Amino acid sequence: MKDLLEIKKIITTDELYYLETENKNTGWIGCASFYTNGEDKIYVNEGAPDGSDDAGYTYNEFINKYEYQLKREWE
Repeated sequence: MKDLLEIKKIITTDELYYLETENKNTGWIGCASFYTNGEDKIYVNEGAPDGSDDAGYTYNEFINKYEYQLKREWE
């Protein structure tokens, strides 16, 4: 989980970075954002275009369900 906290620091200080996710069960690629209300949770957008399968997870739930990678958008 330590690397996830480091990623959170990077993303909150540089808007060009984002967290790409891959669901371990479905293989779906998505992206995640950290809650900004003080909760240690992550919201994942993936799958259905209507957002019906997007969800929030605790850090441990997220780590168990997803592979993830810090990515940087092109400037």
